[in-house]
Amino acid sequence: GAHGLEQEAAAAELQVRRWLLAGKKTIAIVAQDRRVARRVRALLERAEILVSDETGWTFSTLSVSTVLMRWLDALQSDFYYQDLLDLLKSPFIFADQAASERKQAVYQLEQLVRKRGVSGHLEAFIDLSQGEAEVQSSLVRLRQAAELLRKKSDTLSGWLSALHDSLEILGILHGLEGDDAGVQLLQALRTWQRELQADTTRFSLPEWRHWLTQQLDAHTFHDTSITSPVLLTHLTATRWRSFDAVLLLGCDADHLPGSERNGLWFNDAVRAALGLPTRAATLTQQSDDLMALLAMNTTVLVTWQTSTN
Repeated sequence: GAHGLEQEAAAAELQVRRWLLAGKKTIAIVAQDRRVARRVRALLERAEILVSDETGWTFSTLSVSTVLMRWLDALQSDFYYQDLLDLLKSPFIFADQAASERKQAVYQLEQLVRKRGVSGHLEAFIDLSQGEAEVQSSLVRLRQAAELLRKKSDTLSGWLSALHDSLEILGILHGLEGDDAGVQLLQALRTWQRELQADTTRFSLPEWRHWLTQQLDAHTFHDTSITSPVLLTHLTATRWRSFDAVLLLGCDADHLPGSERNGLWFNDAVRAALGLPTRAATLTQQSDDLMALLAMNTTVLVTWQTSTN
């Protein structure tokens, strides 16, 4: 039992290092509390111990998704100057140009905005950049890309297709293709676009963007480039697996068994009528997974927070 997140993470990190020094070849960190798991991972990486992550990170938390949101922010705000500058400072936009050219163009535009006090509207920025060839070229590409997304409504597949084409004009596709998370994000976008082609329901831009945000929150990126004896995973994924040592993080009442999740759409009565798993079934499965993990592994450390703040 630890007094707060930092003490729990420090104790966990110390135990992992002790296990490695003792010659343990497979160490599982089972993360009930993702906040603690992120801190443990950071502490281990500071000690130059890489962690292979099976749990993944939601796309919404990654910079590859941030550039999409910044692009849509700028579009919906009619290129409010702060949204525009945030977008242009992303390392993924205009990735088909030299980095020095991109940075210089953004710097020049920022100086012009401060000097002339233009607060928004893409055409105003284009007029402002007369005589600055690199800045104007970037803004013209933005105008071309924006035209593809300026429509009252479209299907989800249609919006995704237009987004893809706009990203290609902006050089963002080129930037994402050079990043592991970016490649997985592009694969997800293409999959959704292909799967939804038969759906003819039309959505406005704000509605489609809300749907896209939900998708990015629900899907995860898995880094497959790291091979390590230390594995970050979740309880369900430990079924029928044994390890040299197991670290169970965040085993307090808030995370084990955790909060109600089945009630997002239907209550238990409706779920039972539809043949969907109920809360009781979820708890039974979690209990079985936990007992199996303890039965199949002899070296286990369990951590939780006895007090917070």
